[in-house]
Amino acid sequence: MQFNEDLTASASNSANYIEVNATATGLDIPCPTESDVNESTYTFDGETVTTIDENGEEVAIGVTIEGNVMTLDASDLDIPNFSEDGQLIFVKR
Repeated sequence: MQFNEDLTASASNSANYIEVNATATGLDIPCPTESDVNESTYTFDGETVTTIDENGEEVAIGVTIEGNVMTLDASDLDIPNFSEDGQLIFVKR
């Protein structure tokens, strides 16, 4: 995910390209080389990042920012088959 100073954002998502291979020794899940990229705009009020998703719907995500680390609550995201108890952590490069 990239947030730009001009209030545009882009997100790369490889979830649609994950392949799980069952082997005799366990599961093999190679890192996808393909991804979908969604372009949007965003606002940030100090606690919530609000973007527009690919369907034109507004998505508000609660975040905390400490230094160069932004943490998102997974419960604010509408990702199929994704645990709502987790957090996503982004590190600014």
